[in-house]
Amino acid sequence: LRVVRLHPEGVHGPVGDRVVAHRGRRLQPDRHLLRGAGLAGAGLGRPPGKFAKSGRSTPRPPSGAGRTSKLNERIMLIDNHGRVINYLRLAVTDRCNLRCFYCMPKNGIKYMNKNDLLSFEEMFRLIRVFGDLGVSKIRITGGEPFVRSGIMSFLKEISELVSITEISITTNGTFTLDKISALEKMGIKSVNVSLASLDRERFFDITRRDLFDRVMMTYRKLVNSKINVKTN
Repeated sequence: LRVVRLHPEGVHGPVGDRVVAHRGRRLQPDRHLLRGAGLAGAGLGRPPGKFAKSGRSTPRPPSGAGRTSKLNERIMLIDNHGRVINYLRLAVTDRCNLRCFYCMPKNGIKYMNKNDLLSFEEMFRLIRVFGDLGVSKIRITGGEPFVRSGIMSFLKEISELVSITEISITTNGTFTLDKISALEKMGIKSVNVSLASLDRERFFDITRRDLFDRVMMTYRKLVNSKINVKTN
């Protein structure tokens, strides 16, 4: 990935031939350039802590006024094919409450130790850094993201970042029903519902869980909300 500056007139760069990472090799970054993006040499800037003390970007202005000029002053990530990197997919957990036969054995899998997963503070820190490098779209996924305790507070913190303009979520819909109103207030752009089947028996055969009614109630409520809905 190359680091380039984005000016109102367009992309100017790369800045010299400074490269952050290429083909799995960690190269010496331009410290002065990356410090402005929240990176410091081989580290990621400020040490992790609570969200309120993590050095987040300025809270999003209520009207959205003045945000374009701020975004245009940031640097960007460009891949080897000249494409702008502005999208990040983040799996917040490997756990899921369904046992879909195409995804998981009937008795489940051995999950990662919770201590081996990134904390919400660490993930928020990464999103802030990537946001300062031009990433503006985030997709939260899993596993099933809503099985992880604290996910709603995490989503609210992300929604308050100026740099992040679009948040999407992929979910199986089993734990989402009572959270839709809160997701609307956060400004969540879209929700992708993984719907195994529209037939109750077939749904059970695929997922090995009798949760068809709950998922369909979630789907209908999402359709009637302001959130864009996709199914797969």
